[in-house]
Amino acid sequence: MNRKFLLITLSFLAMLNIANAQHIRCGTMERDAKMRAAHPEMGTLDEFDHLLREKMAQNLPQTQGTNVIYTIPVIVHVIHDGEAVGTGSNISQAQINSQLDVLNQDYSFTNPDTGSIPAAFRPVAANCEIIFCPAAVDPQGNLLAEPGIDRVDRNAKGFTAPPYSGTNYIDGTIKTSTSRDPTQYMNVWVLDLGGGLLGYAQFPSNSGLTGLGANGGPANEDGVVIGYPFYGSINIVNTPQLQQGAPYNLGRTATHEVGHWIGLRHINGDGNCQSDFVGDTPTQSALNYGCPAFPNVSCNNGANGDMFMNYMDYVDDACMTMFSRGQKDRMVTVMTNATLRASLNSSTVCNFIPVAPNGNFASAAAGACSGTINFQDQSTAGPTTWSWTFGDGSTATTQNPTHTYTTNGTFTVALYTSNAVGPDPTPATSTVTINMPMPPTLASQNISVQNGQTASMSGTSTGTINWYDNSQVLVGTGTSFTTPAITANATYYAQTVISQPDANGGPVDNSIGNAGIPGAPDHYLAFDVNQACTLKSVKVYAQGAGNRTIQHKNSAGTVITQLVVNLPDGMSVVTLNFPLTVGNGFRLGVDATQTVDLLRNNGGAVFPYAVGSYVDITGTDVTATNPTYYYYFYDWKIGVEPCLSAQVPVNITLQGTESVANNLSNGTLNLFPNPSEGIFNVLIENNQVAEMQINVFNALGQLVKTSELVKTDVLEQTMDLSGQPKGTYFVQIRVGEQLVYKKYMLQ
Repeated sequence: MNRKFLLITLSFLAMLNIANAQHIRCGTMERDAKMRAAHPEMGTLDEFDHLLREKMAQNLPQTQGTNVIYTIPVIVHVIHDGEAVGTGSNISQAQINSQLDVLNQDYSFTNPDTGSIPAAFRPVAANCEIIFCPAAVDPQGNLLAEPGIDRVDRNAKGFTAPPYSGTNYIDGTIKTSTSRDPTQYMNVWVLDLGGGLLGYAQFPSNSGLTGLGANGGPANEDGVVIGYPFYGSINIVNTPQLQQGAPYNLGRTATHEVGHWIGLRHINGDGNCQSDFVGDTPTQSALNYGCPAFPNVSCNNGANGDMFMNYMDYVDDACMTMFSRGQKDRMVTVMTNATLRASLNSSTVCNFIPVAPNGNFASAAAGACSGTINFQDQSTAGPTTWSWTFGDGSTATTQNPTHTYTTNGTFTVALYTSNAVGPDPTPATSTVTINMPMPPTLASQNISVQNGQTASMSGTSTGTINWYDNSQVLVGTGTSFTTPAITANATYYAQTVISQPDANGGPVDNSIGNAGIPGAPDHYLAFDVNQACTLKSVKVYAQGAGNRTIQHKNSAGTVITQLVVNLPDGMSVVTLNFPLTVGNGFRLGVDATQTVDLLRNNGGAVFPYAVGSYVDITGTDVTATNPTYYYYFYDWKIGVEPCLSAQVPVNITLQGTESVANNLSNGTLNLFPNPSEGIFNVLIENNQVAEMQINVFNALGQLVKTSELVKTDVLEQTMDLSGQPKGTYFVQIRVGEQLVYKKYMLQ
């Protein structure tokens, strides 16, 4: 070979390898290896493959020749950064639908590029008889605005900013807070996937099948992840992200990852001359890139060489064209038997028939003592209007209203719903009972005292009486309260307080079944909160003493409250006092960076567990695959705020005291006692220095008493009229240029 030509050729090949190295075609195996290392109970992937082959041997004689069409409903979660639809990571509906077209062509062997398959491999090219449909409705039966699409603004969810370079955050936070029921949908996440990774998938779980003990991973992480530049195939010239994705811009990344999701391995068995457990795919040494020329021989695989055009290789999208019959057999076995796969063919979420809504709602009965009730619409079939009547003459038209009742009693609530088809012919009705505490009955609400004296208040109540000052500071508790010395008019308040007992719920201990299994740190209990309350304590079983960080997270996996506790070995009750707000999908777990060593149950749980009417423990992160597992936290104790009545004011006035703030621009004036037997006091508190003097006139207008003229900001003067006749007198009070007259009675 010409030396110059050889150097050019080697340089071209080096550049090709560099270009391919910029993208990691598939991260499925790396992610699977990481999960299995963290969860030894999942078993090895090779164990899964051997067991799957055994199941294939049992399954194929029953399925060969039946031509069963398997339908997979798809929901695409578009995780975007707030861009307009069709811009950046918020890809267009047309781009999403073009991917569905590619999947349906590739899995039915109707793709237009089948003619490029070498003649040697055409006899084993397979119609996998799998079709994909866009989901028409959400899990509640509501019609989706865009079939098969769930657009998620990561800012509204509190997700960190993209790109997402690692699978841990995607799996543990993004997936778990957006996933839909994996027994009814194939979940696909399309997002800004960093690190050069094109996509990855979760292998099928078969732990519920005889002979198939492998567990692919948590149900709420099940699905496929694709970088948005590599999803779809349409309008490449006019779609910048698909131009960016070249040469992986024809939708074959999703074809490849869905293959993993239905149980296929990489065609080289993920090793040099390893087996992919499919009989009709030649053994090959490595995964191929670019577009190799046929034949591409490796591992002594004969004249025909590698089946590099197979969707489970790494070649460019334009060079992928086929699945083999052996791969189809493997996929049929999974679709027939595997957990989270076999149920999909009977899912009805693609088959939406418009119907009128079926109205239904729930109410948080725990609000009965305050009079404020939260109502939650639970109607199905996509209502678009809501009309509520609350039984007390009030109405609302919002979907989830909050209503405050002002009187006690039982009220019938009705919800009327409608959509484009029409109204629900029968309104949903239910009753709520309001039992607000009655305010205390006080001995008096108006008390008069002399300046400097205390005031005594008392009352009776069906609960405890709390006493508050004018600033709503709690100053006393009980049937009576005595104020400090009163030097100005004041108002106090009395309120009935009825304490609510703590509620306990969840398994009392871990004797519910199959107990004593150490738990991994990344599992948690999921729970809903129906009324604001406090998680006071839980019971745990530690395998070894030491610190653990118990975390309360929201549905997106963000820590709300956490507490480091030092646990002894064995059982202990841990005081948490975590405040809980109303909402769904909260989590209670342990810091995933720690070795948890807390005991769990791998059987015996029956969800949900109600903790009074305040909290419902709804399941775990593995409920879909292991519905009877229970993690770490037993015997929950919930505390709630007491029931409070309306407040009753108590007005306290000084005898003969009048405030003249409206007359004096900068102060107040008190004259007391009034009436008296001739001696009274005048107290002037001014906010600036002024000349002050007091003059007293009788009913005839004659001056009978005067004080010295003083210049001050505070004047306290005693006036003695004991030698004057009983009757009415007028007191002239001078403060600077202002004159104020007050009537005084001499007894």
